[in-house]
Amino acid sequence: MRDLGRALLRSRVWRSIARHGFPDSNRNRSLAVLTNFFLHFHPVKVRLRAIRFTRTFYLGGLSAACFLILTMSGVLLMFYYRPAVPHAYNDMKDFAFVVSSGTFLRNLHRWTAHAMVGLVLAHMAWTFLRGAYGPPREFNWVIGIGLLVATLLLSYTGYLLPWDQLAYWAVTVGTHMVAATPLVGPEIELLLLGGHSINDNALVRFYVLHCVVLPMTLALGVGLHIWRLRKDGGLHLPALPMGEDTNHGQDVPGSEEGAEGSPTDSVRLVIPNVEVADGAPDPGDEPMVMTFPHLLLREVVAFLALAVLLVCASLAFDAPLEGIADPARTPNPAKAPWYFLGLQELLRYYAPVVAGVLLPSLCIVALAVVPYFRVNIERPALWQVAPLRRLALLWLAIAVLTGVFRVGATGIVWSIVVPLWLVGAAMSAGALPWRGGRLGPWLRTRSLPFWIFTWFLLSAIALTVVGALFRGPSWRFTLPWRDGIY
Repeated sequence: MRDLGRALLRSRVWRSIARHGFPDSNRNRSLAVLTNFFLHFHPVKVRLRAIRFTRTFYLGGLSAACFLILTMSGVLLMFYYRPAVPHAYNDMKDFAFVVSSGTFLRNLHRWTAHAMVGLVLAHMAWTFLRGAYGPPREFNWVIGIGLLVATLLLSYTGYLLPWDQLAYWAVTVGTHMVAATPLVGPEIELLLLGGHSINDNALVRFYVLHCVVLPMTLALGVGLHIWRLRKDGGLHLPALPMGEDTNHGQDVPGSEEGAEGSPTDSVRLVIPNVEVADGAPDPGDEPMVMTFPHLLLREVVAFLALAVLLVCASLAFDAPLEGIADPARTPNPAKAPWYFLGLQELLRYYAPVVAGVLLPSLCIVALAVVPYFRVNIERPALWQVAPLRRLALLWLAIAVLTGVFRVGATGIVWSIVVPLWLVGAAMSAGALPWRGGRLGPWLRTRSLPFWIFTWFLLSAIALTVVGALFRGPSWRFTLPWRDGIY
C-alpha cells in the first residue's frame, strides 16, 4: 500500500494536479501553500506566538467557516424552496415531513446563521479591544465594519423566508424602523418590499438579496479583508517586551541546529509594522513555524469543533416555525431578531428616527472613523497626569451623558446609564494607589477608547438581554422566571 501511494504521488497525473511532491519537507510544504487555490492566502511561515489560540480565538476563521456551511446548506435548501405565498410556508412543512433529513438541514442553516452573527460581533469586539484597528490596518477595520453590516443584513433577509408569524412580524418591526429614516425612508422601504406591505413581492426581493446579492457581496468582502490582512503585515501582535521568551516555553518545530527550513537555516525575515520595546528582540529574529502543518492543523481542529457543536445543536433543537403569516393577527409582543432587539428596546424610550436610524448610524460611523484619530491609538496612560483633575472631568462627562440620554426619552434608559456608571467606576479605580497585584496596573494602562468601546459593548448586551428576556405583552417589563419568556 505504501509503494502504491508513492507511485501515485510520483505519477504525471498527481504532478499535473499538485505540481509539488508529498509535503514531507519544508520546500514541499511551502509549495503546497503557495500553489493551492484555497491555501495561498496564508503566508508560508507564521510567527510562533501568532498561532496561539488565545491570540484571536480563531474568531475570524470560524466566522468564515460558518459562511461556508451556510452556503452549502443554503444551496441544498434552495432545491426544495419556492419564494411564493403560500408555497414558502408549505415548503417549510415539507422539510419536516417529506424531505429526507430536511429538519436537520434547516436546523443547521438556522443555528449556523445565528452562530455567524455572534462570531462576527465577537471578532469585531476582540479586534478593537486588542487595538488591532490601528495603523496600517485602518482601512481593513473599515472593511470589517462593512462585513458586519452585510452579515446582519444576510441573516435578516433570511428571516422572512419561512413565511410564518415569527418571520412576518419580525420583518415588519425592522421595515418600520427603516421607514423612519428621514427623507429616504419611504423610498428604501418601497425598494425592499416592492410595495407598501409585506407580500409576494417582498418575499421574492428578500430571497434574491439573501441568496444572491448579499452572499456575493460578503464573499468579495471576505476576500478583500484577508488580502488586506496579508498586505498590512499579517496578524496584529502586541509589542515585544524586553527579555520576553518569544517561544512561550515551547520548542520551536523544525528549529534544531541545521534542520531544513529552521530559522537558522533560512533568510532573515523582515516583518513590517511590529512594535518593539527598547532592548527587546528584533521581530525578524522571532521563531517561525511552517503554515503547513502547524497553522492549518489548528484551523482544521477549530473547524471540526465548530461543526460538531453545530451538528449537535441541530440534532437537539429544532428551528422555530409558527403558523402561516397572517397580517390580520398581530402577536403581542412582536419581536425583531435577537441581534436587532437592542434597537427595538430603544424604541421603548425614543422615537423611531432616533432609536432605529440616528443612534445606530452614529455608532457605525464612530467605529469606522476611530482608527483615523491618532489620540485613539497612542496616548499616555489616562491617570499619569493630573489624576484628580481628570477624575473630576470624567464624572462631569458621565453626568452630562446621563442627562443627554434622558433628553427626548420617555424614561431613564437604565440599559445605557448603568453600564456608563460601571465603566466610570472601573476607570476611577485606576486612579487609586494600588499596591501589588495585577488589577491596578491593568486598569491604569487602559486607554480612553478601550473604556468607551467597553461601555458601548455592555450597553448593547444589556439592551439585547432586556429585550429578549424581560419584555412581555405591550413591551411591559416582566420577570422570565415568573412570567416566562415571550
